[in-house]
Amino acid sequence: MGWATSVLAHGICRLAGGGESGPACQCVVDLADAAARSRGYDLSEYQRPEPQYDPADGAWSLLYDRKPVDGTTEIGKHFNVAVDDKTKRTVLVAGN
Repeated sequence: MGWATSVLAHGICRLAGGGESGPACQCVVDLADAAARSRGYDLSEYQRPEPQYDPADGAWSLLYDRKPVDGTTEIGKHFNVAVDDKTKRTVLVAGN
């Protein structure tokens, strides 16, 4: 399967992270969601992130932006969860 076909068939996160040995897209999202919930975040208040893979770090990054309230976006109402592709360890970095 070629690169473009792989993107269409498996999604961005499946293609980038280590092929069959890397976590599937849903696994990455599930790990990040669990890390956020364990820190007290109500995920219904945040937009669903698109996992991004950084091959240099061997890690996934998911940026959770708070949903706009009354049509306005609040500055600093976000957080990021990194998921290590090999160990599946998560690190949450809160926004301001």
